[in-house]
Amino acid sequence: MDILFDARYNDLYGSVSQTPLFSISFDPEAMALQCIGDMAVFTVQAFLKRDETTWSRPPFKDSYPIILALHGLLYGQAFYRGNQGIGAHLVLAENFPLSLRNGQSQLLNLAFHCSRSYLQCIEEQRAENQSANPQSPFTLGISFRGTISPLPGSLVATQSKAPNSQPVSIPVQSRNDGETVRISRSHWADMLSSIGYPQRRSIELPVLKPQEGAEELFAAIEQVNTANTLFAQDRYREAVQRCRQARDALLGVNKKTWWQTYLAPRIGSEKALMIDEGIKALNHMGHESSHVDPNAPPVEIDRETASYIIGTLTLILDYIGRKIR
Repeated sequence: MDILFDARYNDLYGSVSQTPLFSISFDPEAMALQCIGDMAVFTVQAFLKRDETTWSRPPFKDSYPIILALHGLLYGQAFYRGNQGIGAHLVLAENFPLSLRNGQSQLLNLAFHCSRSYLQCIEEQRAENQSANPQSPFTLGISFRGTISPLPGSLVATQSKAPNSQPVSIPVQSRNDGETVRISRSHWADMLSSIGYPQRRSIELPVLKPQEGAEELFAAIEQVNTANTLFAQDRYREAVQRCRQARDALLGVNKKTWWQTYLAPRIGSEKALMIDEGIKALNHMGHESSHVDPNAPPVEIDRETASYIIGTLTLILDYIGRKIR
């Protein structure tokens, strides 16, 4: 795909002109994904090329573009927020300024950085859209902006002198300020597979809006958040105790029909019972963490055990939150 860059400048008559100066081209099917810790990186080799028609006639004749700076954003179009700066931001390894002195293409390595959680948001939105419209293509949005200086000797460079006799930089941006990048679903699946998705993904406890009669759920969420804090402090037994309290908030005394009251009407009895039994199963370690039998050897609550219990309960609460919100 080719992305044209337009510039706006004042011509000799004082009016504002807009014209294509150069382009960036790359193959979306050549894009790759990498992960470094919690950071995801989209990479692709692109090529810069000046527009020969523009640079062969006034006011740019006898000049060539010097690219002073370049910024870019890659984002999920399903929840377009490109104009708010939310997405994967371009990080360039090349040193600027870059000159496009002749008509030959110049290699440019593009790398867009974002969090793994943002990448997961893109994939979840894609899956939802595909369920609603199986024939819809998978697309990302991309936009660029930057500055150039037309050097040396062109008419526009001569007419665009600053008070200190230095050429004024000209702002440029990708045409329409938002192009569509189409990626085949098979290649997108390969990209995700290369970083271990979905086996390796972020699970976040959702922030739920207040709902009448769901106080137990909010109490459970508070306990799990505290469990995560204790886990980070290596206090694993106390963390599991908090998970037991989260279980009690949902299924404790006088709350044995909570799942029937709040879950079953929304997701059906079978799924609601599955969640109910899953919460109860976690109580095996919850009881051991809270009550030590003096006549039996103590049960070790190590890091792996605490991680499993907190993670499982987090998944359960995440599922409940999605279904009742």
